[in-house]
Amino acid sequence: DGEYRLLVTQPGFVWLVGAPSCGRSDDNAAVDARWIGRPGNFYGLLYAADGRLDRALILAVNSDTRVWLLFRVGADGLETLSGPTPHDAIRPGNAVNRLAMARRNGRLLLSVNGAAVGEMADPLAGAVVAGLVAASTTSHAPADARFDNFSHEGRGIYELGIEDYELRATNDE
Repeated sequence: DGEYRLLVTQPGFVWLVGAPSCGRSDDNAAVDARWIGRPGNFYGLLYAADGRLDRALILAVNSDTRVWLLFRVGADGLETLSGPTPHDAIRPGNAVNRLAMARRNGRLLLSVNGAAVGEMADPLAGAVVAGLVAASTTSHAPADARFDNFSHEGRGIYELGIEDYELRATNDE
């Protein structure tokens, strides 16, 4: 029914997938996420500035420990910007959690299941591509994450005069 699946088959791995949509600014993205079977390390929502993974943020949720984190994706891996922070809004185990990020007036707003969990100055300039993330734990795999009701709304890049836009891992082209 339109559900996305990220199956991480090796312990300690993270999968990041950009959505098949154009980049947007002054935007919001949201998705319903859950685990099938044994929960993995985290699932999350990805924001990649200028479509570059080396300029990306991840709102991540670990449903076992009921914590959220904000990561920056860099050349050397993930850097924790915030968390792990416990929050009662996070549903445990295999329950569905609605993750959302919004950028408005220079602020980045984070929410889980409709509850605001974080806010900060928006470190991403310009248009972003949204996407999905799943990670296995270092001790077991697979981690089978499911995503549904994905949305990414706001001003599209074509409205901003930007063309030839795609998600890319580095700026080496």
